[in-house]
Amino acid sequence: MKIFKLISILFLSSISVVHAEKVEKPAKLEGILRTGLVAFGSETTGIAVETSRGRTELVLPKEFQKNISDFDSKVVRILGKRVELKGPELGSRKAIEVSQITFYPALSKFEGKLISVVALGSETTGHALELADGTRVELVLSKLQKKKSEKFMDADIEISIAGISTTLYGPETGKRKALLVQDLEAVQP
Repeated sequence: MKIFKLISILFLSSISVVHAEKVEKPAKLEGILRTGLVAFGSETTGIAVETSRGRTELVLPKEFQKNISDFDSKVVRILGKRVELKGPELGSRKAIEVSQITFYPALSKFEGKLISVVALGSETTGHALELADGTRVELVLSKLQKKKSEKFMDADIEISIAGISTTLYGPETGKRKALLVQDLEAVQP
């Protein structure tokens, strides 16, 4: 028995442990730039990108900070690395330390009627724009846009919407296209 223990100890001590260094892929994100954000306890960088999956805070180098508010509500592509920010109120939160920003001037624009939508398994944002030909475009709205859209919802009012195409995922519907809304307003008759 002692010989077995001795052989086991020698065998186990001869195994070398290889530690693979985790190489993190660069973070890429496309969405709508939001500036001037505030939070309780000042636990925000004040700048984020809004996508169909929510809002991601950005940490900008000084050279990007100068005129960033001029680009509020613009469509952007962000490259950088994932970081963790810490604060006393919110604890730790994820952000992207930005190394490159690309601004996209092109937005898709539609006019139609804002309607409520329901789906099995709740696989919908609950909002769509019904175009004149009956086609429906699913919409991803921010909280502020949802509040603004209440007066247009299921009313006989034409609205104009601008945004970028995005992909939503669900277990029942799989991938589906939607419009990440940048702006919505009533069309003047």
